[in-house]
Amino acid sequence: MVTASMSASAWRRLRQRHGSLASWPWAEPVVHLDDRQLGWMSGAVSDLPSTRQDACDADWFVSGMLRTLRQSDRPVGAPPWLASAIARLSDPQRLVIGLPALVGLSGRSSAHVSRAVREHYGCTASELVLRLRLDLAARELRLSNRPILELSQACGFASLAHFYRSFAARFKSTPAAFRHAAVDITPD
Repeated sequence: MVTASMSASAWRRLRQRHGSLASWPWAEPVVHLDDRQLGWMSGAVSDLPSTRQDACDADWFVSGMLRTLRQSDRPVGAPPWLASAIARLSDPQRLVIGLPALVGLSGRSSAHVSRAVREHYGCTASELVLRLRLDLAARELRLSNRPILELSQACGFASLAHFYRSFAARFKSTPAAFRHAAVDITPD
């Protein structure tokens, strides 16, 4: 069993910076890890400073944990080939390509991928790709100062208007307001 802890102030800063933690993988009472994920977690926990943790240490650990848990996020019963394709699609260069990249990464027909996504993720494959693109855009807004037009294109949006509408529908905020809220963190 791997156990990690961080100071309450570091946790509050993470909540402020990254929004609601309710949808994060560890919101579930038990998260099952494969050997690779468990190896990363064990190493990361041992690398954390044992005395003073600052915001950088906490962000490093949490971002690594989220990357590591990405495949644990798949619904129960989802086929491993689909989870693997979705995890690899999260690469920005592949995500720009969108649905054709998902189909290619899965090694299945587009109809088969569409049925599997609908059955296991409860949405269309296009909606899933859109969600992944918006998640990437949100991360970029939090962590970079790239112009919003450039960022939206890098996330696979051909139209800035479509990006703004989709972002507002998902995050209930404009991209600029979202960025401003992400960097407006007050220290303890």
